[in-house]
Amino acid sequence: MELLDQDIWDDLPQGEFAIIFTAYDTFGHLNDTYILTLYKDTLAPSLVITFPEDNSFHNIPPTLRVSSTDPNLHKIWYKVGTTTIELLNDSDQIFDLTLWDSLVEGAFVVEIYANDSFGHTSIPINITLIKDLTAPLITINSPINNTHYSSPPDIDITAFDVNLDTVWYTVMGTKITLTLSVEPLDLGVWNSLSEGEFQILIFANDSAGNLNNSLTLTLFKDTLEPLITINSPLNNSYYNSTPTLNIVAFDPNLLSISYKVLSYAPIALTNNTDMLFNSTIWMDLPQGWFNIQIIAEDSLGNLNDSVILTLYKDTIVPEITINLPQANGLYGNLSPDFDIFVVESNINNMWYSLIGEPAIFIFSGTTGTIDQTTWDKFGNGTVTIRFFVDDIAGNLAYTDVVVRKNIFAPIITINSPFTDELIGINAPNFITYTSGTEIQETWYTLDNGLTNYTFTGLNGTINQIAWDNFGSGPITLRFYINDSLGKIGFDEVVVIKDSDAPIILINSPTNQTSFSSAPFINLTLTEPNLDQVWYCVNSTLINMTGNLMEYLNSSIWEKLPEGTFIIELFANDTVGNFNNLFQIYLSKDTVGPNISIILPIENQKVSREAPIFELSLFDINGIDTSWYIINGSVNSIQFIGTIGRIDQNLWETVWDNLTHGDIITIRFYSMDALGNENFKDITLIKHAPTSQFGIFSDPLLLIIPTAGLISMVPVTIKLTKSHYYQSLNEKEKSRLKKVLITIFFFLSLTALFFIF
Repeated sequence: MELLDQDIWDDLPQGEFAIIFTAYDTFGHLNDTYILTLYKDTLAPSLVITFPEDNSFHNIPPTLRVSSTDPNLHKIWYKVGTTTIELLNDSDQIFDLTLWDSLVEGAFVVEIYANDSFGHTSIPINITLIKDLTAPLITINSPINNTHYSSPPDIDITAFDVNLDTVWYTVMGTKITLTLSVEPLDLGVWNSLSEGEFQILIFANDSAGNLNNSLTLTLFKDTLEPLITINSPLNNSYYNSTPTLNIVAFDPNLLSISYKVLSYAPIALTNNTDMLFNSTIWMDLPQGWFNIQIIAEDSLGNLNDSVILTLYKDTIVPEITINLPQANGLYGNLSPDFDIFVVESNINNMWYSLIGEPAIFIFSGTTGTIDQTTWDKFGNGTVTIRFFVDDIAGNLAYTDVVVRKNIFAPIITINSPFTDELIGINAPNFITYTSGTEIQETWYTLDNGLTNYTFTGLNGTINQIAWDNFGSGPITLRFYINDSLGKIGFDEVVVIKDSDAPIILINSPTNQTSFSSAPFINLTLTEPNLDQVWYCVNSTLINMTGNLMEYLNSSIWEKLPEGTFIIELFANDTVGNFNNLFQIYLSKDTVGPNISIILPIENQKVSREAPIFELSLFDINGIDTSWYIINGSVNSIQFIGTIGRIDQNLWETVWDNLTHGDIITIRFYSMDALGNENFKDITLIKHAPTSQFGIFSDPLLLIIPTAGLISMVPVTIKLTKSHYYQSLNEKEKSRLKKVLITIFFFLSLTALFFIF
């Protein structure tokens, strides 16, 4: 037996290693190999404290978690004072309760150790913990308990603790942390509160988890203005004398209630008590609607002045005029129709009774028929009919009419046309019903008897000539019947004649105007019985009944050629009156002005001096604006008229950037009064030749050949008339002519050189 070689041992790392044993015999035979696995561990265990944290506060035994990764760990323990407690590796373990209870409040040190199976013990790790069992002390400075507020109250809390953590309050389960010594109740919490009582629970804790017993504040939220209920009078009700007011204001802190009318001073009210409306104000009020403003205020300043009571003062008695039946009118077995006229804007009820019978008959409108059953209770003689009207305010009036009843008179009833029937220019047909004995004659009149038209049978057609004598409006057709005893019965109906064709007012477009896009049609139709409105362009009809303001139909507009076109307007009414008298003459113009360039001419050679231009511009709707640009320049020059000179500065700018023979393009634009524009280009050539001889480069030398050419004419004429010329023979004259022609030709070529 021997020890493992020390050098090998020292070279081995910490952890597992293997020793392999082998043996050979004298013959070189190898026996089985044996492997021994061992561990090298010469270090004390290392420790890691997961929790608790150093210098942390605790009000209950803290949880400890200590871990070591030593593969040969034997034990972990902690020590406070002389007490030692063993720990499990990397496991949560509650601080020993007996040891905890023995500690006083304040800081204490925990020493933590570990050793391994080889007897190596770690260096102790110390942590300081603080035992803290005392909750924070809270003082509520404001608000005061059991007080009312109309806005969030200020929360003023004082909390004391050596390791104070958080101060907060809760309202209806909502927690709000206080960050300032004084701050208003959280607005979101306040807004969520219902009116009335609510509680604020005050809390504070320290970092050890000690929580004070909650303190409770009971407060009252009151942000509502007093609730006003009007017991009387009813809103929008009518009165013919001073009304009685009974107003109830609900509010736990009610201060006052009152009412106000117009500019009068407010008048105090007693809550839920009948009070007569101020008589002085009532007397001053005019007839009609007036407003009463109800005002209530509580002691917190919440004011309700939004309740308005609207009443109607009406002390005027209705006025009744009986149009039908007429006084002393004669009627038969059929009860008469009635037609009354009432002057009263606030009618409540209308009714009538026949004097001598207790029954009353309520009716609506102003026309009707007397109750037949009650009428039948009266025999021949007079019958008094009394009409009553009262208004909403309670004012009552009545008027009587006395008629005669003849139960034996013949009766005629109009079945057609019916009341207010709308009829055109063609006279209407009629259908009647007659009853009675010994009927002698039937006739009708349209002019209250000035002209009568007899007929036989029960139907026919109203006389067309008589019908034509009436214009548009109501016409009363009265049909009569008499018997052999002279008793006459009649019936009448009012119909409405409409003989007027619809009136078309053309707001737009204006006649004889031109448009570059589809014109807007805006018509006003005067016709109470309008049926259809339409227009026609080139046999295409467009219905406008649903909309009297629209653009000309786009399909029509696109098909129209340039130039004049006609819009024909039509309208008819429900009885067949037709208006086809309106035509609008318009012109379509979507093409810009016609441009012709007179000067300069195409491909003209131009010098540095800006050329003169002359144009011919034409557009049926007139020229609005004209301008030109050179070689596509962004700079445009506007001009007036058709003759002018190209802007010299712009011309020189373009000229100087070109060489001899380069193209210069002038584009002339023109726009008409409708906004249509057109352009035309003219191409010019820059002419700036250079001479081989310096002397010909000076344009001033043009004067010399030009002056020579001009002077050649008088010189030649004078020479041919001179005695010298006359003295020459024909051969000498011929040579002199050739010399003159040569000089003329040379001067001409020289002048042309400078020009071109």
